[in-house]
Amino acid sequence: MRQKRHKREGFLKIHVAVDIKSKQFTGFDITNENSHDSKHMTSLVEQSKEFGNIIKILADGAYDAKHCFSYFYHENIIPGSEL
Repeated sequence: MRQKRHKREGFLKIHVAVDIKSKQFTGFDITNENSHDSKHMTSLVEQSKEFGNIIKILADGAYDAKHCFSYFYHENIIPGSEL
């Protein structure tokens, strides 16, 4: 559609944290397309802490950033790649 109209319209990104056992949302952030995903990891974790202790984080590669892993280390959270 963008190529047809020669016009770039922005879009929203929704970052969601979910408790995989209860299937409940524990946090979310809404941003525009210019915001990098990894910037929102700490906010999602802080929101999720209100629902209980966080032991392990599962996330896709967009959240692989040095500052995220540093944050996990200081919060004693295990970054996981599988269930």
